[in-house]
Parts: sequence; structure tokens; C-alpha cells
Amino acid sequence: MADVLPYLACGEESAVYAFTGRLQSALPADAAQVLQRIADDEQGHANLIAAIQAELPAAGISISPLRLAQFFRRIEAATPAEHLARVAALDWAVCKLLQPLLRIGGPVSQAPLLHSAMCDLRQDEARHVRLARGLAQQMGFSATQQTAINLDMQQRLQRLMQPVHAALQRLRGQ
Repeated sequence: MADVLPYLACGEESAVYAFTGRLQSALPADAAQVLQRIADDEQGHANLIAAIQAELPAAGISISPLRLAQFFRRIEAATPAEHLARVAALDWAVCKLLQPLLRIGGPVSQAPLLHSAMCDLRQDEARHVRLARGLAQQMGFSATQQTAINLDMQQRLQRLMQPVHAALQRLRGQ
């Protein structure tokens, strides 16, 4: 878990930036309020992950800051609709990544507080996916376009997480 959490922490910090930065200022006030609520959740997730990291040993695998910056920079898009769709796709990919880690009987479930916190985080991320996708669709982004971006983002996330593949396998109980 110590090796995986730094990746999730960077994702949460990036989400806070995405939802409070240029994207929020490009949307109508009601949509911007939705993004602010998501950003607040993401900041809470970042704080939670930091608290969990403080209880764990240091990560054995370091993250390349340049690689992470490039990954998150490529999520930005020229239009707010596509940017929202890309952020939704990343959150969707994170939910898919967390699902097998959080199965009952797996290694993470053996730490009930950690398991509960990570399940809550995954549930929030799923809600963020619905909200961001909904806003993107309201702005004209089609379900077909979203599906293509989802698959691309899942592949990108898998490549990014390759250095911690073994840790993910252990957390899945494999």
C-alpha cells in the first residue's frame, strides 16, 4: 500500500487543481459549484491519503515527478467538455483499479479502517464520474466519445502504474 498510495495522492492533488483551476472558471456558476464540491471531496481524499501514508513505512518505489506531471498535463483539453470527460475517465479508471483491491477477503479488507476509508474514497470517485460525465454530456460530449476516452485513460493509467504492478498484485491477493 505504501508504494501505491503516492500515485493516488498525486491523482487527488491533480483533481483538486483540475476542478478549481481553469476548468471551473470556464463553466456557468451552477456547474462551477458542482466542481467546487468535487474539489472539496478530492482535497479530503488527499488529506486522508496523507494520513494513511504517515502510518505506513516509506514507499519502496519512487514516483518520477516528470512522468506524473506529463501524465496529468495530458488530461487537460482545449474544451471544458473534453476536459471534464477526461477527468471523469481518469476517476473511472481509478475506480476500476480499486475494485479488486477492496474485495472482501482480500489483503486490504484485513485492515478494516483502511478498507472502509478506501471504499468511501472509491464511492466518492464513482459519484464524481457521474457528475463530471453529466456535465460533459450537457456540454455536447457524446457517450461514444466518452467510451473512447475511458479506454484510452485506463490504458494510460495502467502504464503509469506499471512500476507498482507487483504491489497492486499483492494488494489484490494474487
